[in-house]
Amino acid sequence: MYVERLPERVVEIQAAVDTLLGGDSSGEAELRSIGHQLKGTGTSFGFPELTELGGALELAPSDQLPSAAKDLLDELERVIESTKADTPSMEIDASQEIDETKVHEALHLQRFFDLSLELLCTASFDGYFKQLNPAWTEVLGWSREELRARPFIEFVHPDDLEATDLETSKLTTGAHVTIGFENRWRSKDGSWRWLRWTATIDHERQVFMALARDVTEERATEAALRAAKEEAESASRAKSTFLATMSHELRTPLNSVIGFSRILMRAVPPDSKEANYLGRIRDNGLHLLHVINDILDLSKIEAGHMELVLEPVDLEALVADVVGSLRGASGGLEFRAVTEQPVTARTDGARLRQVLLNLIGNALKFTSEGRVQVVVRHDDAGARIDVEDTGIGIPEHRLASIFEAFTQADPSTSRQFGGTGLGLSLSQAFCEHLGVELCATSEVGAGSVFSVVFPANLLVDAG
Repeated sequence: MYVERLPERVVEIQAAVDTLLGGDSSGEAELRSIGHQLKGTGTSFGFPELTELGGALELAPSDQLPSAAKDLLDELERVIESTKADTPSMEIDASQEIDETKVHEALHLQRFFDLSLELLCTASFDGYFKQLNPAWTEVLGWSREELRARPFIEFVHPDDLEATDLETSKLTTGAHVTIGFENRWRSKDGSWRWLRWTATIDHERQVFMALARDVTEERATEAALRAAKEEAESASRAKSTFLATMSHELRTPLNSVIGFSRILMRAVPPDSKEANYLGRIRDNGLHLLHVINDILDLSKIEAGHMELVLEPVDLEALVADVVGSLRGASGGLEFRAVTEQPVTARTDGARLRQVLLNLIGNALKFTSEGRVQVVVRHDDAGARIDVEDTGIGIPEHRLASIFEAFTQADPSTSRQFGGTGLGLSLSQAFCEHLGVELCATSEVGAGSVFSVVFPANLLVDAG
């Protein structure tokens, strides 16, 4: 079979030479490919001259390709003529056919080996490389001859020698397969490259078979991300500490302003201008104190200093109490609490109360007509408190951002209704710490539903 194909090679070479001489560069690529194939198969079938001349054709300078092709053609014709007398039938036994198939398979594997971007290698148990693909030179800068000339351990970073020896020992003493092992290798320019290894051994051939990937940039990126994360977390902690300190410093004088304004109000006629001015001082002081308290709570959460007191809480009683405390702000709205089934949950009652005050307060603020109702519900999945209103609603594209600090559904909202945009952010943070979910659905012009959802594992009983 091999010899029968040699005339085809003659035709292919002649055609490629004609193409090259006609000015088409594809002829050069075809000649080098034919040379490479003959270099790899000539010796295997008893024609070492073809191996030599095929290699010469593959590596010849461009201006010498036609000459190298002529030398190969002459040898091919000589081989063809010499084999006609020896094998007139031109038939080769089955074993030779099998050998030829194996040769072609080996050629395909060698091509894959050479073209791989990963670092592929085999190494003997005495610690020397046997085969290396060109990717090693691309990554480390050493030629393959330089890498094979010394024990591979000499290229490993001193700090990684012990771990590398241990991993190599594991491979040679059992059925261990190396996956994800990393060490540093010295490049020819003196720098160090991180390689991540996958390796096994061929017991029959007594060699290591390994694949390595250069992960130097990957590790550098991971290190930079870790450093940036640590820096951001440090800055966040510093900010939270600053806010907590400033909040405490502001609350002390502010409480004095509020307290003295109340004392002075008792000393002036209720309908006087002075009482009106003092009332404004008190109300704005209380509003500022509320904002400062929210900032202080948010900074505690971010700094990880939020403390919870978990105990059984009757959700029906808590909702009724919050609704009662906000009754005066309901105006002419239908405002009520509804319990479909009594529920007791293990939670922090004070923090849950803050959440409900924020949610119900917002519902009252943004609802000018219709109703606001707070419903306690229970099912097999758990329990929930739904704050339902018929207010202005929230656009769908803004729902995802309303729980961010200092964010409101519409920038004009703060001008019309007031508020800092901290309430929902703080409520979300409280809920996360309590192990419950805070979610919302809304339709512009129809109203909103904010839900605090308790999983079943937080329920003490179902009533």
